[in-house]
Amino acid sequence: MKDWIWLGRQQHSFDDKRVTFSLATYLPESKVLVSTVGFPIGMFNEGFETYVFQCTGQWNDLGYPTWLNPAELEEQRYYTSKDATEGHMALCRKYEAEPHEIRL
Repeated sequence: MKDWIWLGRQQHSFDDKRVTFSLATYLPESKVLVSTVGFPIGMFNEGFETYVFQCTGQWNDLGYPTWLNPAELEEQRYYTSKDATEGHMALCRKYEAEPHEIRL
């Protein structure tokens, strides 16, 4: 957890102005990005979603990690901000601890 990089804005649903909640964490040792966003309830069945993306280890011109593959490694959905925060942290711990296969 000491090497995790907390990012200042959501890392998916960039153009969606309806996002009301976001957490984004880059795990440099495993080159994984965990991104959680929340939408006003009623837009989707669940109000919060978390995606895990593999990254190249490089940063784009905006200062954010570059995804290796646009397809996510994992996706989770939540109903509350508490569950979304806990789920985000659990996925960070999972991908920090478990090696994963690089998909191109």
